Amino acid sequence: YHGWKAEIKAGSEFCLNPDLKIFVYGGIGKDYLKKSAREKILFSNAGKFFTFGVEEKWTQYYFKAGVKPEYTVGKFFIYGDLYVKRPWKVKNKINNFYKEFELDEKTNYGIELGGGVKRIADRFDIYVGGFYEKEKSGKSSRIYSDLMSGLYFYQPETKRETYGLKMGLKF
Repeated sequence: YHGWKAEIKAGSEFCLNPDLKIFVYGGIGKDYLKKSAREKILFSNAGKFFTFGVEEKWTQYYFKAGVKPEYTVGKFFIYGDLYVKRPWKVKNKINNFYKEFELDEKTNYGIELGGGVKRIADRFDIYVGGFYEKEKSGKSSRIYSDLMSGLYFYQPETKRETYGLKMGLKF
């Protein structure tokens, strides 16, 4: 697996008291994921196998909306980020079959928790956090096979859970 994500967020910050602020935001983004897999498939009754490789390229565009509270104590802060993500144009292109499947979009969600230190060298904040994101797409429509007459392909319902660690600087 390898891939990338790019997104732009904009919003408004509300200060509830000097130590607690909440950032409410919306955004737009794109995900790309390339996955390669090799499968052993039984070829004949004689017990012979052959290896079949598949390369998938997943893309999706999405809207995102969330709330990010932050609590400060001296130079230290803790934060959370809870958001929903609504994709559109969720596609899976399978190179071996020259097919591109467009999946049904479903609303997804994520959460991030972390903390950091403010005003390092009076220039930036440094932070570290852990995140979890759950995504789900419904199955695609059937596509006729050009390789095997009378067969149809489809992408079944797909689920993906992502756990990670994020470190960064805020200017």
